[in-house]
Amino acid sequence: MKWLLRRRSGPAAALRHEHLSRSSSMGESEGAMLRDRPWWCSRFVRGALLLTVSGSNAQGFMMAPNAGSFFAATSGLHRAASVLKSLQPSATRITESRENALSAVSVGKEIDPVYGGEKAATEVVVVGAGVGGLATAARLAKAGCRVTVVEKNSEEDIGGRLNELLMEGGFRFDTGPSLLLLPETYRETFAALGRDSDDFFEMRRVSPTYKVYFDDGESVDLSDDEGELRRQMDRLEDDGFDKYKAYLDSAQLNLEVGLPNFIEEKFTPGRLPEFALGALFNSPLENHYGQLRRRFDSPKMRALLSFQDLYVGLSPYNAPAVFSLLQAIELRDGVYYPMGGFARVGEALGTVCRDLGVKFRFDSPVSEVSVVGEGGRVNSKGVVLASGEVLEADAVVCNADLPYAEEALLPASVSRSFENSEYSTSVIAFYLCSNRRWPQLSHHTVFLSTDWKASWDSAFGKLPGGELGESFNFYAAAPARTDPSVCPEESDAIMILVPCPSIPDDYTGEIDDGASASARATRNGGGPDREDWVRRAREGVIREMEASAGMEGFGDSIVGEEVYAPWNWRDRYNLRRGAVFGLSHGLNQLSLLRPGPQHPTVNGLWFCGASSRPGNGVPLVLIGAKQVAANVLKVVEGGNT
Repeated sequence: MKWLLRRRSGPAAALRHEHLSRSSSMGESEGAMLRDRPWWCSRFVRGALLLTVSGSNAQGFMMAPNAGSFFAATSGLHRAASVLKSLQPSATRITESRENALSAVSVGKEIDPVYGGEKAATEVVVVGAGVGGLATAARLAKAGCRVTVVEKNSEEDIGGRLNELLMEGGFRFDTGPSLLLLPETYRETFAALGRDSDDFFEMRRVSPTYKVYFDDGESVDLSDDEGELRRQMDRLEDDGFDKYKAYLDSAQLNLEVGLPNFIEEKFTPGRLPEFALGALFNSPLENHYGQLRRRFDSPKMRALLSFQDLYVGLSPYNAPAVFSLLQAIELRDGVYYPMGGFARVGEALGTVCRDLGVKFRFDSPVSEVSVVGEGGRVNSKGVVLASGEVLEADAVVCNADLPYAEEALLPASVSRSFENSEYSTSVIAFYLCSNRRWPQLSHHTVFLSTDWKASWDSAFGKLPGGELGESFNFYAAAPARTDPSVCPEESDAIMILVPCPSIPDDYTGEIDDGASASARATRNGGGPDREDWVRRAREGVIREMEASAGMEGFGDSIVGEEVYAPWNWRDRYNLRRGAVFGLSHGLNQLSLLRPGPQHPTVNGLWFCGASSRPGNGVPLVLIGAKQVAANVLKVVEGGNT
């Protein structure tokens, strides 16, 4: 089938918003607020608090809830909170900064507008122009650092996976995220940079949130219409809607405790006692499916409220139940879409970076992070490009996938091994141009198998031989319902995501239609015939859409298509094993157990992205960029490591 791949023009994108006036400075400098943040907000102190609450057991009452452990945990919570609050710093440091600024003024030195005192000529190199790299670069430049972003791909790829695929006939597809969650994190990022996100793109709420089809033909619209939602859920299960509301209440509690305390790193004890009490009956650390099984009798209700676990690279059978917060975000706070596509977000961040003086080096792959020193901790001194050019820096922020960067960019003497870490799933993405508009689809449509366990085993390679199963769950994005500009009228631009296992490090992924399945398996280490996954996934998707959703003739309506398979994600974006959600978010890689932003043995090296703390997804990466920038500035200012 004929298709044409085009990407937006980098220079045009850079100039698109030059006419916009800058917003005035908003309140106290964010950098100053971050610098003077109370010590009890430190992730390490909060970790100590968590252990205090948990008692001698590492997971405490959350894993083995009972009345005795609850009261012990609650008393420990109040005791820890009072101790932590007593650790808040005095105004001494603030006063010293002001005195330094006045002293510098008296001798005519340049003053740092954020921290006071003599302004340091700090050089920072950011590796990767993904959303995390751009947001970090902009924050550091706003604070007075001289920042250079190096990116292996072309200027048209600014934003990383926040990109677009343009195909012949006027069809446009997002190649990365398709759901915009927590819009306030986007607004806060731009506000911190002195800009207004509304000047660059509109975030429009999507309704209904989802349409869900089961493979027996039954469907549910997850919408804001409570009357209709009650009717649908009570049809699936007696008192289904009331159980759903109670479940969302507990999910909301997980969100209100988890987001500020363990993601944004702002200690807010307000609802922690209530959270602890709720954990007596619904442990946030048990697997999500187990908790749903106690709440709902209907397998379909359980499926409706757990497919979102895929967003963190997990299945409901190994995702901690705390990830019910995803349902609270989507089904209460809402799902949004950036009009014009997610590429507009990447373009906007690129424009702001340029306005703040950030320099870009595109088509400039990095071959290594330069380190000096022996034994113990060593120092990062910049990066070496594949061309051999050396870019020296006081600090390096790596937005490349962390497991890839550790293995490919650091000397073996200081790199960490992620060989045995748990990786998320990958996806096979189909970008389909249809010459018909399909009313059966909403903006976001999910197709769920009634063979629930087997469908998740398929995605995680747990079926015999690691093969992709005949029964699987998949997601369809048809944004023309919200943004008509994605395709011609009476046509549809449909992105399909089929979860599939990530691939081994040594998998070649070379397509050879003439080779037999056994020959391909032999060539790739005797594993499953992954090259056949694409064909089987495509056939299964068309079959289910035509049968379950009544979209008769859908396959024949496809007039153009493109496919991204796991090896494409790996090669284009350096995602180790093609794991599109990075390292998974299982209990052993969650919160404090997830790789932190600062390298443990290389001074001056930080990471920002899906595989580092706080985790994957655009909102979390934006939050992580804020934390990394604050950390870099703190170290640069104080000379700490």
